[in-house]
Amino acid sequence: MRGLTRAADWQLVHGNLMTILMIFFMVLFYINHLKKGSEYEQILSKMQTDFGGTSDKKMMERAKYRERENEVAEEIGDSEGLKKFTRVETDRSKIKIIFPDPVIFSPGSSDLKPETMWIMNEIAVKLIQLPENKIIIEGHTDNIPVASGSRYADNWELSLARSLSIVHYLVDVEGMMSERFIPIGFGANRPLFSNDTREHRAQNRRIEISIIKKG
Repeated sequence: MRGLTRAADWQLVHGNLMTILMIFFMVLFYINHLKKGSEYEQILSKMQTDFGGTSDKKMMERAKYRERENEVAEEIGDSEGLKKFTRVETDRSKIKIIFPDPVIFSPGSSDLKPETMWIMNEIAVKLIQLPENKIIIEGHTDNIPVASGSRYADNWELSLARSLSIVHYLVDVEGMMSERFIPIGFGANRPLFSNDTREHRAQNRRIEISIIKKG
């Protein structure tokens, strides 16, 4: 009888081990085939329920919020109005909206162009949908010094003033929370291309708004 009991115990352990391995490989399969982390989390939560556990509410909330982040990124990229003036780059950590020169600022100025305020309004509508995300606003210039008599000492100061102008618009006009924003001025220190041609300098003059993804 003792031998039979040991055999039964071994079969139980073996069966449990096979179940755990099956779940493990299923998770690996889904991770390999899914592009969205939110989908993975939802499936994992469902698997927990199916196997007799309880669904992780925080995991589900995080998954839903990530879905919203992905939806907002797609909305910005697909917007007929915005795509004419911006480009969007998305990776696992952020959604980056890039404004090339001179879409929202005139040369040497940090004042938002009145005729393009609607662009900033459309961006604000998207940002308001993601109230929990930090937003980094970067100003970049080329390496041509600011004009003589400029109100700014150098390109570094000009780029920071432009970032601050966008923050003030989003906070003062659109009513967004100021603690969400991190304005940065890089001046000419982070060029995309060498400042060797007019075209390359134009590419280097830009504003980047990065929505930092949660988790």
